[in-house]
Amino acid sequence: MDIIEQNIIRVKERIAAAAKRAGTPVDEISLVAVSKTVPIEKVQRALECGISIFGENYIQEGTLKAEQFQDRAAWHFIGHLQKNKVKFAVEYFDMIQSLDSVDLALKINDVCERFNRNIDVLLQIHYGVEETKHGFNPEEVFGAADKIRNCSRLRLKGLMTIPPLENDAESNRKFFADMRSVGEKIFGNDDHILSMGMTSDFEIAIEEGSNMVRIGTAIFGSRNNIIGNR
Repeated sequence: MDIIEQNIIRVKERIAAAAKRAGTPVDEISLVAVSKTVPIEKVQRALECGISIFGENYIQEGTLKAEQFQDRAAWHFIGHLQKNKVKFAVEYFDMIQSLDSVDLALKINDVCERFNRNIDVLLQIHYGVEETKHGFNPEEVFGAADKIRNCSRLRLKGLMTIPPLENDAESNRKFFADMRSVGEKIFGNDDHILSMGMTSDFEIAIEEGSNMVRIGTAIFGSRNNIIGNR
C-alpha cells in the first residue's frame, strides 16, 4: 500500500467520522481531490484508488489532465476563471465551482451556446476582508442566483466557499454555518451542493452541512510555495 492509497483511506475514514457526528449519510458527501501542481502519475494513482472527481485551479494544467483522464473521472474547475479562458473551461470541465460574478456567468452562457453545451455551476461566496479574494458577498448572492437561473445553459447546483485562512480551523465554523443558511434560503428543500471544507477544516465543514469537500494536501502531500494551498 503506497502513501496515496493510505492517505485516501485515512481521508475517507475522517469524512465518515465527521458525517456520523453530523448525522449525515456518508454516501451523500462527495470527495474532490485537488490535483493542482500534482504530477500525472499521482493523479493516475488516485484514480486507481477510487477517486472519481478532481479539482483544478489552473486552466492550462487542468485541461491537459482532463483531456488525458476525461473518460475516467469528473473534472471541476475551482480556481478564479478569467473570461478569456472560459472556452477551455466549458470544453474540458464538468463543473465550474468558482462562478464569482454575473458578468462571468453571462460569458459562460454565451460560450455554452456556441458549443451547444450545458454546464453545472456553483456560486462562490466570499467571506472575510481580503480584497484579493473572488466571489459574491453573502448579501448579494440572492440576486445573483436569480440572474444566473435565467442563463439557459447554466445549471445552478449550489454554493462554494474558501473561508479566510486561519491558524485555528474552528474559527471557520461560523462561515460554514452561514453558508448552509444561505443555501437553504436560495434552494429551499431542493437538493443542492455545499462545497466547503479543505484539508485543514473539512471535518468542521461536514459538521456544519458540507456535502462536498475539496482535499489536496491530505491526499497528495504538501506542495511548497503554493499560496493558499490547503
